[in-house]
Amino acid sequence: MDVPPLLSTGATVRPRHGANRLAIPPASEIGVVGAPRCSLWTDHQGRCNGIILRMTIEALREDLVLEAQLLGHPFTFNTTWGLFSPKAVDEGTRLLLEKLEIHEDDIALDLGCGYGPLGLAIAKAAPRGRVHMLDRDFVAIDYAQGNARRNGIDNAEIYLSNGFSAVPEDLALDLVVSNLPAKVGNEMFRLMFHDAHLRMKPGARIVVVTVNGLRDFVKKSFRQTFGNSNKVKQGRTHTVTSAIKE
Repeated sequence: MDVPPLLSTGATVRPRHGANRLAIPPASEIGVVGAPRCSLWTDHQGRCNGIILRMTIEALREDLVLEAQLLGHPFTFNTTWGLFSPKAVDEGTRLLLEKLEIHEDDIALDLGCGYGPLGLAIAKAAPRGRVHMLDRDFVAIDYAQGNARRNGIDNAEIYLSNGFSAVPEDLALDLVVSNLPAKVGNEMFRLMFHDAHLRMKPGARIVVVTVNGLRDFVKKSFRQTFGNSNKVKQGRTHTVTSAIKE
């Protein structure tokens, strides 16, 4: 029986609501494939595997808890399996934040916020501003809202939206950011950029991070929509691209 790698090496999962932590025994103690047989029940391998399977399933139901330093502020995030990058703040988000200019009174929007690291970091850096955080996944919205409360952030509005479908058309934005998902399709990207442009003030910035394979498409689309495009930073796997509404 294979046990997910994170849960086969002595990992600790902290439950969401303050219950005791569940410690998963090291691989050498639980009889996973490629490890020694279970030291506790040497003659009862079937019983051992059944217990470990139940432990693993219950552990997978519990939240993962991340601690991260973003824009000079400490954060604690609860995440869960099925959300994007649940075990760590991803490389693309960190690259975008590293290159992002934020004003303390920015009205910003994070499109596809996930559990919230990008939008909440901006909210913390813009205490006199406001951040709209959108996602079409209700699980992501639930976790982002919880993470806002957990980190004492009250200047973020977090709500379900398919692209900009739930965003007021008269919202005047200073900044739009997104860690663009690679698989939503070029048509959805064009809609996102068009709808962002409609809600941006003159001089407002849009800054996105994509996998490197999408950088040429984003460059072309930004030039078509905004009349300009700037490659801010290209890293090993991701590119940060910006444009300004003229």
